[in-house]
Amino acid sequence: MVGGVADYTQLLAQRLARLDVDVDVLTSFDSDGGEFVPNDPYGVNVYRTVHRWNFGVLRHLRELLARKRPDIVHLQFQTGAFGMHPAVMLAPGWLRARRSPVRWVTTFHDLREPYLFPKAHLARRWVMRRLRCDSAAAVATNGADAAALRAVRPDPDGVRVIPIGSAVPAMGDPMDRAEIAARWGIPVTAGLLGFFGMLNHGKGADTLVRALRLLAGAGRDVRLLMLGDPFGASDPTNRAYFAEVRTLAAALGVDERMVWTGHLPPGEVTEVLKALDACVLPFVAGASYRQSTLLAALVTGAALVTTAPAPAEAAEPSLPSLLDGEHCLLTPPGDPAALAAACARLLDDPALRRRLQAGAKVLGERFDWDRIAADHVALYQSLLRQPVRA
Repeated sequence: MVGGVADYTQLLAQRLARLDVDVDVLTSFDSDGGEFVPNDPYGVNVYRTVHRWNFGVLRHLRELLARKRPDIVHLQFQTGAFGMHPAVMLAPGWLRARRSPVRWVTTFHDLREPYLFPKAHLARRWVMRRLRCDSAAAVATNGADAAALRAVRPDPDGVRVIPIGSAVPAMGDPMDRAEIAARWGIPVTAGLLGFFGMLNHGKGADTLVRALRLLAGAGRDVRLLMLGDPFGASDPTNRAYFAEVRTLAAALGVDERMVWTGHLPPGEVTEVLKALDACVLPFVAGASYRQSTLLAALVTGAALVTTAPAPAEAAEPSLPSLLDGEHCLLTPPGDPAALAAACARLLDDPALRRRLQAGAKVLGERFDWDRIAADHVALYQSLLRQPVRA
């Protein structure tokens, strides 16, 4: 599947397998690949048997539990995934009602309330709280989500903060500007900005388009590379937002300054990120370590412009702070003028670019996949030492 959570699940499963954890993945049916993928090179079995993520998923789960008898079921939860159906959110409570000995862990990749039916605000809130309360442990990937999960159930050991890692490799040389020019029709002398990742309303691409208009209006010869698949597999609203961004770019007269690359292999993403004058990620809610694209920019050592983290995000003591002028340039969310000014600083100041690239690289080392996998193993082992919750 295409998307940050899919990449994360694959990379985490492979790292866990290296640590002698037996890993099986239950996921969506793939008509091309069939229902079962036997041991991959890392020893991970993938069961692609779920056609629809409705209450029928409980049958798939029951069958896999009976066959494999796992110690842990670990849900990688994202609100836009699982067909927006609540079945997977109610599964840990269903297991508890059946007095299953399995421990259920949920990683919350976001905390958006799911859409169930019109005017279902209380039901949406209730089903999210149930998923948190019925899970033996909740994993938050960032400070803001950790604070919100702790508020739902004040269990000091019930929420672990384990960051995500990057789906693109840290190592690689910058792509040559001549190659970029030949491949995407960009003048070699043009300033090069880049945006990486799928499009949704939280990514702030509309703010970036307005900033691009300000830079062009100031007479700067600048181009914007939109890197990667803009849609993904989990959120159907991405296509509508993509159309909004394209329409806005045409209305502002900057559509010809934007290049949409489509999907790129991870190694090529690394090469392009390293070659940018500025990687621009203007998240609407502020920079957060839940964003795999932010981690990609850090681990590759890109010259990064992003938006200031929310206070709850910055307050998490177990995660490093994202510092303005040391790791990146921070701007207020939703401010095209500030975003354009930060990009202009990087376009004009090679020494600043080099300093931020070095700082990003150092910070990115905190998000090492082997460390992330070891933190998961420690969590699993601590749960297995505890009695099963009634």
